[in-house]
Amino acid sequence: MRSVSPRRRRRRWERGRRRRRRWERGRRRRKRRGRRRVQNIQVATQT
Repeated sequence: MRSVSPRRRRRRWERGRRRRRRWERGRRRRKRRGRRRVQNIQVATQT
């Protein structure tokens, strides 16, 4: 039981990190196309 619980936690962390990496790549691509549009998107996500 002890060996099974940490393995499940590690899988959840890997999925969260992979999702964050995809979001970071999308933001970087949008920044190269237009900085003004990216600023508006960031403000919308923060609120």
